[in-house]
Amino acid sequence: MKFQFLQGKKPPDMFRELQQVLGKCAPTEQTVRKWYRLFAEGRESVEDNDRSGRPMTATNETVVKKVQELLDDDRRRTCEELAEDVGVSVGSVHTILTERLHLQKKFCKWVPHLLTGEQKMQ
Repeated sequence: MKFQFLQGKKPPDMFRELQQVLGKCAPTEQTVRKWYRLFAEGRESVEDNDRSGRPMTATNETVVKKVQELLDDDRRRTCEELAEDVGVSVGSVHTILTERLHLQKKFCKWVPHLLTGEQKMQ
């Protein structure tokens, strides 16, 4: 959208082009208008602005490290057990395991998502 804005296109044209290229994955016309307005007001970045409110603490590095240490001791631990020991929600533990540590549960054991050739042979 920023490229289209810099080309001087208006929101309806931007929206039509995005729909042609992205189909159902295209942003809504309202979203296109919002970003057009932001760029017109001088916004340079396409990154989200910092938000006020309570900071995310459940998946900070300290918690991730604690989960990793607990798993190093026993890879068969459940999300519920880890959540109780670390003091965060089960959902936060699952996010840490899958998105931060890139692990999957296989045969009741947390293993790396991408296995090496040697690991696959075991």
